[in-house]
Amino acid sequence: QELLIDVRSPAEFATGALATNTTSAVNIEYQLIDQLPQIYSARGIEVGKSDAITLYCRSGRRSNLALQTLKGLGYTN
Repeated sequence: QELLIDVRSPAEFATGALATNTTSAVNIEYQLIDQLPQIYSARGIEVGKSDAITLYCRSGRRSNLALQTLKGLGYTN
C-alpha cells in the first residue's frame, strides 16, 4: 500500500495538504514519526515495513529527519 505522510506541524497541515487519486495525506509531525504504526492502526490500517511511504514537508529537512528515523526502525520503502 502507499502512504502519504505530511511531517509538518498541525498548523501548517491545516493550511492545506497533498492528496493523490488514491490517498490523502496523514499529518504526523516528524518528531512523532516513530508512532506511525499506532497512528495508522487507529485508522484500521496495518503498515508493513515494506509499504511505500512518501514523506513531505516545506523544505525537505523535516522529511529527511523522519526518513532517517523510519529507516532506523526497519522501513525499507
